[in-house]
Formats: sequence, C-alpha cells, structure tokens
Amino acid sequence: KVRAGLGDLTRRYKGVAYAVATKDGMKEAVEARREIKAVRVNVEHVRKAAKAPILALGRDIDARAGQITVVLEALENPIDDQIKVQERAEADRKAAIEARIADIRGTPGKCIGKTVEQLEQILEAVSTLELVTFGEYRDEAAIAQDLARAAVQQQLQQARDAEALRVLQEQARREAGRIAWRTEGVTG
Repeated sequence: KVRAGLGDLTRRYKGVAYAVATKDGMKEAVEARREIKAVRVNVEHVRKAAKAPILALGRDIDARAGQITVVLEALENPIDDQIKVQERAEADRKAAIEARIADIRGTPGKCIGKTVEQLEQILEAVSTLELVTFGEYRDEAAIAQDLARAAVQQQLQQARDAEALRVLQEQARREAGRIAWRTEGVTG
C-alpha cells in the first residue's frame, strides 16, 4: 500500500515544472505541496505511533536492568572494597620496603664526617639487618646491604688511617718539641 501510494505521488509530481508565475500554476503547485506534505506528516504520526510500544519496552528493559544492577552492585561493592583495601595495604608495604632499601643505599652518604666510633656503629647496624623482613625484596635488600657495608668499611678504614696519622703527627710534634727543648738547653 505504501509502495503504491509513493508510486502514485511520484508519477504525478516528479519532475513537474509548475508555472508559479501564473495564478493557476501557483494554485497547482500549492495543492501538490499540500498533498505531499500531508502524506509526509501522516508518515511521522504513524512512525511515532508504531515506535511508542518499542520505546515503552525500552524503558521497561532499562528499569529492570537498573534493578538488577542495584542487586549486583550490592554484592560486588563489598568484595571490591576488600580488594582495594588489600591492594592499598600491599602498595603501602611495598613502598615502606622500597624506602628501607633506599635508606640502606643512602647509608654511605650519611657517613661523611663521622668519627671512627660512629662509623663502627653504622657498620654494625648495616651488617645486622634482618633481611627476612624484606620479604620478596630480600635479594634486592641483600645487594644494597653488601654495597653499603663495603662502602662503610672503606670509610671506616679511611677514618682509622686518618686517626692513626693524626696520632703519629701529634707524637712527631711532641717529639720535635722535646728535641727542640733539649737542643735549646744544650746551646743556651
């Protein structure tokens, strides 16, 4: 029926040139436009009427899906919250371990200007670290510990050598003072 109606309108109006400059030509053109427009407006009404049950079904589907989603989220969210708490705790644990390893790596820099006694204490602290507390980062912590221990030992040896040199220089200064005093006493 639609195809037949479109065919009829097409046969009657397609490619027609109206003499719109004349009164009768304008009247024919206005009538042709009115007839075609009426069919077009009717098509829009039919489309809306035909679509209305589908739209109602869509709204019903959306409402039901929303109800199902509420139930599912009520089940999912507590589990998701537990997972997120554990993930945050794990991230915090990892950050704390990484900070401890960074602290170990920074130990040699903290030794500058320290006394022999202080360096010995630092060396003891680095050497006695409980690597088991680093969990899966134990190997990384062990490497940092070995490097820090070696650097602190080197700094400790340098501090001991410097201390021994100061003692020798002090002894040499005292001896030079005694020699000068004796020499002065003999020549004076």
